[in-house]
Amino acid sequence: MALEILGIASDIAGGKLGAADGVALLSAYMANQKLGILYNQNYLALASKEVQPAMHDDYAKHIALLYDCLYNKVAQRIMAMVHNNAFPFVLSGDHSSALAAVQGIQNALPNETIGIIWIDAHADIHTPLSTFSGNLHGMPLAALIGHKAANKNIISDTQMHYWEKLSSIAPDSIQPKNIVYCGVRSLEQAEQDVIDSHNICVFDIAQLQQNMLDCIYKMQQQLSQSTKIYISVDIDVLDCGIFESTGCNEPNGLSMQELMMLVVNIIETFQHKIIAFELSEFNPRLGNKKEEDRIMVQDFLHKVVESLQKHVIVCK
Repeated sequence: MALEILGIASDIAGGKLGAADGVALLSAYMANQKLGILYNQNYLALASKEVQPAMHDDYAKHIALLYDCLYNKVAQRIMAMVHNNAFPFVLSGDHSSALAAVQGIQNALPNETIGIIWIDAHADIHTPLSTFSGNLHGMPLAALIGHKAANKNIISDTQMHYWEKLSSIAPDSIQPKNIVYCGVRSLEQAEQDVIDSHNICVFDIAQLQQNMLDCIYKMQQQLSQSTKIYISVDIDVLDCGIFESTGCNEPNGLSMQELMMLVVNIIETFQHKIIAFELSEFNPRLGNKKEEDRIMVQDFLHKVVESLQKHVIVCK
């Protein structure tokens, strides 16, 4: 099995442009350092400069365009990678890509139970009916679990149609019991309500810092029914005093050393189940210490790939 890079250079589902540049930078770096194979067909781009700005009160910004990209490019490409016995290492500009990546894997492996470890400062479980921003990078997990509950917003029939299509790229939804959050610390009430109603497992920053190994053990129990695990890391799980090159910085996060420890421990623990790894939302246009942040992310990639090669790729 080969580790293949899937670069998704799209950032129009986020609040700030520039994360597509991060995908380009990191994809090239990984390929040049021989951390993974980058085939032309595995580099997917959606040029933000060609997209008209959305209205401020649009609660499903660019949803039709994003559906076309996520379904026809991302889901189809990752499905082909899994069918070809590759290990997808996903570099995404914004986190909306995860909804298509996971559903593509579901379509490739219909008899497997997919679990998700979501390492992020944010829950990303809004819908167009509950969001304040209308940015789809805050909605992937709601789409994956098929959440449709009405809330405060009114959207058009066309937008609802595309939301339902985004939520049904795969015929079956992810079960909320097969999702684990790590590091979430910026929640809006609508998201907290979904988490509470489904009893989704959450490990906060304090739990991870105080007893990481206990958290990993509890993750094992929570995901015992999952036969395949998708790991997704939004770089904003890092404390914004340490790392600034991302669009939605939050204080009181993990250090880079803590994030590396967490990911390596997860890889070692779930090695026989891990089906793909994702790093999302690195934006090299942002922050006051861009060079330091870039080096930090590149070092992180080396550590993750080293662990995957040792514990996962050799087992497949």
